[in-house]
Amino acid sequence: MSMPTNLLIEIQQRLPVHLAKQVLVSLRQDELVWSELQREDLFKSLPIYQDQNIIVWSPGAFALQVLGFPMSLDELADPSYVPLEKHWCERCLSTYERTLRAIVPPASLGEAGLLALALRERRRLIRSWAGLAQELSKNLSGDPLPISIWKPVLSCLYRYVSDPLDIFKSLLAEWKGLDVYALVSHALLSNPMTYEEKVRIFRKLLEELSEGQQLEWLRYLRLRKQQSKMKKYKMNFCQKMLSVGCPKNDAFITSIVFLGSQHLQYLHCKEYRQYYNPGTMVFKLL
Repeated sequence: MSMPTNLLIEIQQRLPVHLAKQVLVSLRQDELVWSELQREDLFKSLPIYQDQNIIVWSPGAFALQVLGFPMSLDELADPSYVPLEKHWCERCLSTYERTLRAIVPPASLGEAGLLALALRERRRLIRSWAGLAQELSKNLSGDPLPISIWKPVLSCLYRYVSDPLDIFKSLLAEWKGLDVYALVSHALLSNPMTYEEKVRIFRKLLEELSEGQQLEWLRYLRLRKQQSKMKKYKMNFCQKMLSVGCPKNDAFITSIVFLGSQHLQYLHCKEYRQYYNPGTMVFKLL
């Protein structure tokens, strides 16, 4: 995902350097969020920095802004779980049911916000996150649901509830396989917070898993980081080779990308051989 100059300038003007970095790194994790922020009407109305409170820069906050939703993040996340107004409740439920039938990811950040609010309403009514994994993995007809539907939704939901970690604990307890690690990791990494806070949350969640599950999740994080580095490495490698006058045909580009990938894979094998301890790996994988 490219970095639009106008958006970059707006964020840098409104935030201190250390917070601007946290916000940019987090918001770029979700393609839908980042794409929506290219809208001039949205990024021109970005919040002004106050009291180091960067939750107003979260995906959930932007979704509320897009929707013109009447409640604030603080009101939504209040432990008393104040009910939504009737017409908002109906709109959220309608969006939720339509999504389950169509099996397609939300088309806009506003739609992701409505789905997240629907899940918040579910939590209010049954007072638990039990059974959520089953609902997110299959629809009522038993058709599997891709996690691409829920990634931006959980990113928003994280700031709409008083017990976000309980969401992840429930999902990790009931849902087996890489999909749940991808979903939980995405929700955490796409919400602006300090590096130390992210590590603390990951460690807290890891501590409640079996050793086998810990290793699976850490392997997923390692692969995720490798893929991110691989993408950047390929782009830089291609740019450097092309900048010195090398031919710009597809065959040549494919060749240099392959060579670059092989080199990077070697570096990663060497790097990760030095540490593979579930107690410390999370520090180096985020």
